[in-house]
Amino acid sequence: MTTTQRQFARDLFITLSYLFAPEKGRRPALATVGEVKVPTARNILIGTGQADFTTHLIDSKRFGRFDTHANVGYTYNYQSDYYS
Repeated sequence: MTTTQRQFARDLFITLSYLFAPEKGRRPALATVGEVKVPTARNILIGTGQADFTTHLIDSKRFGRFDTHANVGYTYNYQSDYYS
């Protein structure tokens, strides 16, 4: 890895998703997503220096050729002394 590649490395995101109710008739599909952000960026312009945990609830429904999606999410920010 060159110096330029290391300089522009971003935070690492690890995401897991689970479809717990497939679309059926008039009922939309429901899924949940959990995401952890690992603060791997060393430059404050492209990273926060803090680990985050985000969770989403995703509601999806198909109407003919169109897909609609509604997302509700929450992000919890951990504290870090990395950039203080």
